[in-house]
Amino acid sequence: MLRHLVIGSAIALSLSLSPLSLSGQQLLDSVSKDFGSVPRGTLLTHQFKLANASNQPLHVASVRTSCTCISAHLAKHDLAPGESTALVVSVDTGKFLGSKTFTVYVTVDRPFLRELQVVVSASSRDDVTLTPGQLNFGRIRHGTSATASVVVEYYGSSTWQIVGVENDNGYLLPEVRKLERTTGPTAYQVEVRLRDDIPVGCWHSDIYLKTNDPNLPRIRVPLLVEVEGHLTATPGTVLFGTCKVGSTTEKRVVIRGKEPFKIVRIEGTDEVLKAVPPADEAKPVHVLQLTLTPSASGELVRRLRVFTDLGKVENVDFTVQAQVEP
Repeated sequence: MLRHLVIGSAIALSLSLSPLSLSGQQLLDSVSKDFGSVPRGTLLTHQFKLANASNQPLHVASVRTSCTCISAHLAKHDLAPGESTALVVSVDTGKFLGSKTFTVYVTVDRPFLRELQVVVSASSRDDVTLTPGQLNFGRIRHGTSATASVVVEYYGSSTWQIVGVENDNGYLLPEVRKLERTTGPTAYQVEVRLRDDIPVGCWHSDIYLKTNDPNLPRIRVPLLVEVEGHLTATPGTVLFGTCKVGSTTEKRVVIRGKEPFKIVRIEGTDEVLKAVPPADEAKPVHVLQLTLTPSASGELVRRLRVFTDLGKVENVDFTVQAQVEP
């Protein structure tokens, strides 16, 4: 099935030295994953959520890795109270053979000093290769179709075959065909076409190839696509920071379209969070005025949806976050 985030197969996260928490609040959302055994050349990527659940700004000073086979980066290094970001870790299995273990070091220096260690392991098989390492469609416009392909090569018995495809995602239309060769390894081309109604967002999924080899019954082929909508909200996450109960704070969100449009309604608002719609006219850019008046303390997270008169591509979402103090 399609899932938000980035391609992930498996990563092992282990914690050492100091705990990954502040006042009992966990900083990382996951502490257990493993890539396992994969064809050489597969690009393995996983995204972890790093959240600041404190009432103070959090700053990540650096992110480094133990090997050039692995890369890692944060979408943001400065997090306001209640804000979160993505730690994206990628392993290039084309750069090593066999089982390897790597470490990602995330150094937090405010409001405390702590080094978080993420341990990543994977086994790169030398008898199977995947070129390129994933089905990467890049960015496509919503409502359009697109295709991507990879080649699977097997350096073993000539009787090896891909006998089927496992795909639980109706938006992906895969086809597999054997490449006719007189010499060299057994090879198959895997081509996937996207349906033109695939939802907007950054999506990841996996295609599984079934083989006649009991030692390698399935081959995972990762997939990544970013579907751009006709509407965008800037910023995508509206940060109100730390607020007091009963206080009033205002922020703005800019809604842009590829053509003039009207905003017909906004879902997700109430007496705590209000959104003043712009004038009832069609134009390519609208500015929403948000007013937050919290009535209770704690973390506040809201998802607002703006509906327009554009029909099939009628809405755009954005998130509101705040840390409310008594």
